[in-house]
Amino acid sequence: EEFENEMVTWAENSAKQAMAFQAIANRESLNIDDAKLTEELEVYAQNYGYESADELGADVAEDYREYLMFMGVMDYLKENAQVTVK
Repeated sequence: EEFENEMVTWAENSAKQAMAFQAIANRESLNIDDAKLTEELEVYAQNYGYESADELGADVAEDYREYLMFMGVMDYLKENAQVTVK
């Protein structure tokens, strides 16, 4: 039961983080469009020995889009966050 409660808490926190990152990406125009995704997937495919990005599949492409958005938001936060100590 304790493990289940920890998993529920983890899932809730993960969902909150994903929603916050998506909100920042929307507000700051950090979402990854299809052209940028294709460009990044071609580089990824080449680096990892695939003939083309098509070999990676649609699920991998959408996961990679989310990863790129997440990294863009992280970069934005590192550059623009104002940290205060109470």
